Amino acid sequence: MTEQNDEPVDRDESAGEPIAVEVGTRVVVPTHDGAHGVVVDDFGEQPSDVTTARLGDETIAGPKQFAVVLDDGNLIFADGEDVRPA
Repeated sequence: MTEQNDEPVDRDESAGEPIAVEVGTRVVVPTHDGAHGVVVDDFGEQPSDVTTARLGDETIAGPKQFAVVLDDGNLIFADGEDVRPA
């Protein structure tokens, strides 16, 4: 169903080592008021030329890399740069 992604999303400043975000990783999502949750699916990195949904001149949706279930039960979709290991 899902391939795990070992691409670094953040770095452990003390060790200088990459920290991978993959399915099952507990994360913080700063773009959603610092909400916490768990990655439940990884759709892989999305190419920059992927079509997005538009409403008039406004982009309203685009493909995201991760599905995250937040602690409040909501499901959100986020890009790799939008999540940090908790």
